[in-house]
Amino acid sequence: MDMFRGKKHFTEFQESNPTLSNHVLSQTLKYMEEMELIKKEKSELKTRNKTSYILLEKGLKTNKILYELSVFSLNELECSKLKKDIKNEILENYTESLNI
Repeated sequence: MDMFRGKKHFTEFQESNPTLSNHVLSQTLKYMEEMELIKKEKSELKTRNKTSYILLEKGLKTNKILYELSVFSLNELECSKLKKDIKNEILENYTESLNI
């Protein structure tokens, strides 16, 4: 989901998911790269974030799956206890982020 919101760097993913270990994050990114969902790009610039992860076409197609999971969660799980206006706001945010 982070990549759909414009995050591209390992440190950005860490900040969004502070309980996720570096090892698990690394393995997940590697797996996504192997499955051709993302592409790893290295910059020649001397910056803190030299490596970027970019969604590929196959990865972009997951947006509808992520949206449907979000809808299901909001309607059927603990999130279903939220007020309707809050749910609508969350879904609107997802719709915008996922380009649906």
